[in-house]
Amino acid sequence: MKCRWLPRAKDPPTQQLTSQLGLRPVIARLLANRGITSASQAELFLRPRLASLRDPFLLPGMFSACEHICAAASQGKKITLFGDYDVDGVTSLTLLATFLKHLGTEPSCFIPHRIEHGYGLSPAAAQDCFNSHHPDLLIALDCGTTSTAAVGWLKSRGADCVVVDHHEPQPSLPAAAAIVNPKLDPAGGHDPYCTVGLVFKLCHALLKYTGRRDIDLRQLLDLVAVGTVADIVPLRGENRIFTKHGLRQLEKTQFAGLRALMEVSGVKKAPTTTDLGYRIGPRINAAGRLDDAKIALELLLTDDEAVAAKSAALLDAHNRERQQIEENMVKEALEDVLSSWSEDDTHAIVVARHDWHPGVVGIVASRLQRRFWRPTFVIAIGESGLGKGSGRSVDGVHLVEALQTAAALLENFGGHEMAAGVTLREERLDALRECLNSFSAARLIGENRLPAIRYDAEISPDALELDFYNDVQALEPYGQANPEPVFLLRQLTPSREPRLVGRGHCRLTLERDGKQFDAIAFGTTPEQLPSPPWDVLGSLQLNDYFEEPRVEMRILDLRHAA
Repeated sequence: MKCRWLPRAKDPPTQQLTSQLGLRPVIARLLANRGITSASQAELFLRPRLASLRDPFLLPGMFSACEHICAAASQGKKITLFGDYDVDGVTSLTLLATFLKHLGTEPSCFIPHRIEHGYGLSPAAAQDCFNSHHPDLLIALDCGTTSTAAVGWLKSRGADCVVVDHHEPQPSLPAAAAIVNPKLDPAGGHDPYCTVGLVFKLCHALLKYTGRRDIDLRQLLDLVAVGTVADIVPLRGENRIFTKHGLRQLEKTQFAGLRALMEVSGVKKAPTTTDLGYRIGPRINAAGRLDDAKIALELLLTDDEAVAAKSAALLDAHNRERQQIEENMVKEALEDVLSSWSEDDTHAIVVARHDWHPGVVGIVASRLQRRFWRPTFVIAIGESGLGKGSGRSVDGVHLVEALQTAAALLENFGGHEMAAGVTLREERLDALRECLNSFSAARLIGENRLPAIRYDAEISPDALELDFYNDVQALEPYGQANPEPVFLLRQLTPSREPRLVGRGHCRLTLERDGKQFDAIAFGTTPEQLPSPPWDVLGSLQLNDYFEEPRVEMRILDLRHAA
């Protein structure tokens, strides 16, 4: 698909960064493109230190949460941790269960089943949890902020609730003993944590509250990094600190389950955010998508290397099964989309089938959205005719606003600008498709119908040296709100014939002004290349196969030179 090439920012202010910190102009531009324009901001970004973490008691509800948790622990009451079935929920449960065990109390854990209970602290999940564990105190992680009915039911049974969550609150809050949620602070100003980050803040607060100095929280940061990257929260501020130090901790992790996951997923070098987001995270998620997320929790909690290896192998098998289900669903969804596709008239995509797995609809929606660059909903219809689906959007189309125009057609919906979930009856699918198509048509006009690749700076081939690469890598870890830098190079010619490698990829040796460098274009064959010379957008990578490492380019897009 043809893409627009857009600079990430136009003439961002870089003078302070170059004059006070002595940074290369290109590195200063990379920082300024990310909103970092002062020397103090750059110092914190380039050198994220644990000492910079703020007082956890600045978060709303934190002191009350510590009071109730410590009181329950000291009185020997039953504490149950209730967490969501995704990576954020599972790592949150593991982190808090491990920490409380160090404090001298061993809570039980409960994870709802995606199919049986639905999302979060639902009334059905709350009842099953209570009947199984009979808690005196239930700590809800990654859910609970909107669970008014479930919290009320638990309270009527004598169970207090503490909620640690990062989701949007509603005007009426549940009657919990404490709710730790930064979005409840009217003053704002808090980092956009996921729940495992908030649980780490809770553990820090509990250490301060109890005066304990014999627990090293740094040994738990690998869990925080995994959950933070997998939940796609912005890697800025404290999230960046968590991830930077968590990746270092992951190399020497104390968790047998994480070691087993790295082994089975082929993470052999120093872990990166790519490893967390595309290797470790999906295997943890696979349990909750296809089976029961308790498998993933048991893996992370075990100290037994043999048990960990067996559980990791099972998650790997679930992940391969998920991939096969995903491929089959994508194939069928493509058939449905292409049967009625019109470049001019299709402004939104809604596809649904009876035999689709509800745990994979979000992944399939993401793939269709990238393929067609249209807001996309993929819906799995149950035996009763009730469809549950997930949507992904494109720039310019706010999904929740779109769904609000179709609210009368829906049983339920929720989400945010770029991702949302829906529940509706099968007979209303056509009406939903028409409504979303009309909403999107008014917003996807002209070039907005094409995806955009944003680049950071234009460079010459002379820049592709090891010292420049190392300076760029100071911006790691990459992720949400801190994307991997993308560079533009113009007027390149091939110095040798392009070669086909792997499964449909193209290996290139490019040249300009006597300077040569290697590059690879994934998903492109030599026959698909336009006539040279070329302008190229890409990111940098290090090829350390040779005796001396070489800086190469991973091409994102290539076109005939303007």
